[in-house]
Amino acid sequence: PRLTDDLTRHLPAIPTDAYGRYLQNTKAMRTASGLEAMQEVAGNWEALVESHPGFARAYAPLILLLNTDFGYSGLGSTTPAHRRRAAELARRAVLIDPTEPFLHTVMAWCYLWAGEAAQASEHLRQAYDLNPYHRKRLLQIGTGWMFIGDLDRAVELLDKCESLTPFITEAPHEEAGLLHLLLGEYDKAEDCLRRVARPTISSELYRVLAASAAGASETATLARKLHAMVAARWCGDTPPDRERFIAWALFHHPFQQQDRRDWVTDQLKVIADLAD
Repeated sequence: PRLTDDLTRHLPAIPTDAYGRYLQNTKAMRTASGLEAMQEVAGNWEALVESHPGFARAYAPLILLLNTDFGYSGLGSTTPAHRRRAAELARRAVLIDPTEPFLHTVMAWCYLWAGEAAQASEHLRQAYDLNPYHRKRLLQIGTGWMFIGDLDRAVELLDKCESLTPFITEAPHEEAGLLHLLLGEYDKAEDCLRRVARPTISSELYRVLAASAAGASETATLARKLHAMVAARWCGDTPPDRERFIAWALFHHPFQQQDRRDWVTDQLKVIADLAD
């Protein structure tokens, strides 16, 4: 990572080769703010993929943006068409370089978004086998197992992450919070999630889900905070109503087990009512 950062700092103003454009896009993706800026970054990734279709490293960042409301910069901006495009790119990229774990993780998540847990599982296992020592990939894989419902695998991977980087600043609080939430350990989930240094939409969602499930007194306060975050980033003219909020939350948090989805849906209805 330090080598990449050094290369990024010393890029020419207008890189002409594929790797220079890759580094430029990576830097822009880290610093862009707002939906329009992130859509511009996505456009630059698209241009790189189209001009250098065999350059496998360019695919995963684009796939991530297409699947996640452009880095959650404009909530509600990802459409089913974006998801289909992301899945098409992921299938192409895995064929170009089947040895790259990152491509298998984004392929797995494309299958999760599509509700195809068996295919997602195959790519999660492949990503782990290819590199079981990359912390960021392990978190992506572990979170995938959480959404599939294999919590034992998720526990194992989070434990491994902590052994690889035993630093307090590297603690995977959001992922651990989700894991405790799914295990029904709501107090432990709250303890992890309140430690997230830079709260995300997902970390705040998990936190209010844990509070709601536990019947905590601060549930209404957390629900209003989450609603305000969603409203501030929503890409439409008006904030989402109750039904659109629930649909968006399920669209971006692909719980594969029907009983789990039903439980989350029930909690989301409570949260939406409290936020009004």
